Parts: sequence; structure tokens; C-alpha cells
Amino acid sequence: MSVTQRSCAIAEGRRLLMDWVEEGLVGPSGPQDPSRRGGNGRGRIARALPCALKARTRSALSETALRWAINIPRPEGETAGTLP
Repeated sequence: MSVTQRSCAIAEGRRLLMDWVEEGLVGPSGPQDPSRRGGNGRGRIARALPCALKARTRSALSETALRWAINIPRPEGETAGTLP
């Protein structure tokens, strides 16, 4: 697993961009119903982050990897590494 983050400024304000990658996944063997792919956790994250943090999320699941792109607005005056 790797998580990288960076900050950027765009027209709508400062954003924190995170890339979360889990590789080496092993799924069940044999045919699967594609609608059953993905765990309960993925759905919860996809619903919770936009509500709680006004984030935008995008995920992709392949046979061996899960990739998340998370885009979160940063409050004005906040700097990297500060805690409330």
C-alpha cells in the first residue's frame, strides 16, 4: 500500500490531493457477478468523504489493485502538518 499527498491551488481554492494505492490483491477465483465486486468499506468511504469533508473521490478496482483519488478542500490559513 502507498499513500501520497500534495497540495495545489486551483480556481475554487486550495486542495489536498491524495492518491491511495493497494496492490497485490487476490480476489476469489472463478466467475463473479460484477455487481458484487467491491466491499462495504468502499461504498462507505465514497459516501462519507463528500458529506464529511466536501471531498471528491474516484476509485478503480482491478483484479490486483485498488486505487483511490481523493480531492479535499483545505481551509484558508491551514498549512500542511498542522493539527486543530
